[in-house]
Formats: sequence, C-alpha cells, structure tokens
Amino acid sequence: MGLAQLTQGKGFKQLMSKLYGFGAAIVIVGALFKIQHWEGAGIMLTSGLLTEAVIFFFSAFEPPHEDVDWSLVYPELAGMHEPGADRKKPKAGDPVAQYLDKMLADAKIGPDLISNLGTGLKSLGENTAKMATMSNAAVATEEYSKNVTAASKQVSTLTASYEKAATAMNSMSAAHDDVKGYTEQMKSAGKTWRL
Repeated sequence: MGLAQLTQGKGFKQLMSKLYGFGAAIVIVGALFKIQHWEGAGIMLTSGLLTEAVIFFFSAFEPPHEDVDWSLVYPELAGMHEPGADRKKPKAGDPVAQYLDKMLADAKIGPDLISNLGTGLKSLGENTAKMATMSNAAVATEEYSKNVTAASKQVSTLTASYEKAATAMNSMSAAHDDVKGYTEQMKSAGKTWRL
C-alpha cells in the first residue's frame, strides 16, 4: 500500500481533520503562553508547529479536489468550463447583446452620437418643464379673460340699472315740476280768493 493510497482512505481523512484542529489549538495556546511569558511556551509552540509541519507534509499527497459537473443538474451551465479551453479567451456574451452591438455598429451609432442623444433628451426635458410653466400662464390668462368678460357683463347690467334710475329720477323731477306748478297755481288761486 503506497502513500497515495493511504491518503485516499476515509480513516486518513478523519485523522487529518482532527490533526488540523489539534495542531492549530496547540500553536495558538503556545503563542498565548509566549506573549504572557508563562512557562512551557517554548514546548507548546514547538510541538504545535511540528504537528502543523506533519499535517502539511501529508496534505501534499492528498489528491486535488474534484470539481462537480453541475451541468448534469443544471443543463444551462453546460460548456462554461470546457476542458482544454483557453481560460484567457473571453466568454461568449449574451446573444441579444451581441446582436444589439452589431446593429449599432451597422447603423454607425457610436459613443458621440449616444452622448448627443443624452444631451438632446436632457434639453427636451428642460423645454418640457418650460412648456408646463407656459401652460400655467395660459391658464392664468384664460382666467383673466373670463373675469374681464364677467366684469363687462356686470358693467352692462349696472349701466342698465343706472338708466332705469335716471329715468325714474327724471319722472320724479317732472312730477315735482308738476307739483311745483300746481302749488304755484294754488297760491295764485288763493290770492284771487282773498281779494
């Protein structure tokens, strides 16, 4: 039985997981003893570091971790990591994005044109805000016009009322003149009767 076969066994893997923990614990406690200047720090650090050295020696013979083929469970992952493929080669992007890039290139739409489009849209937004302000002014002007029309109607009604009042006053004045003339006639008649 070779060293490689020994490292493949289940018992070896369990032993190694326990050794990792024990070795690390001894090194940490040894460091604490060293920092506090307690006795036994040198022995603890030496034994912990030797344990770690043995662990690293045997871990060199462990087989590399095998990657699971997730494409068996998730078919959409198939082809992402093909064996022998150059890792520096860029991944194929989204076909829709590639088609859009091709259409933009064919239409000669570059960064400058897109920048100008952004500037135009910003200007459009500002002009729209100004138009909203102008529409508010138009509404106010329309209200003013309605108020002037209503006031004009009120002035017409007031003029008609003044005309009626003037006619009534003229009638009263004429009646007063008639009464005055009647009074004058009565006075002259009274003078005539006295004589």
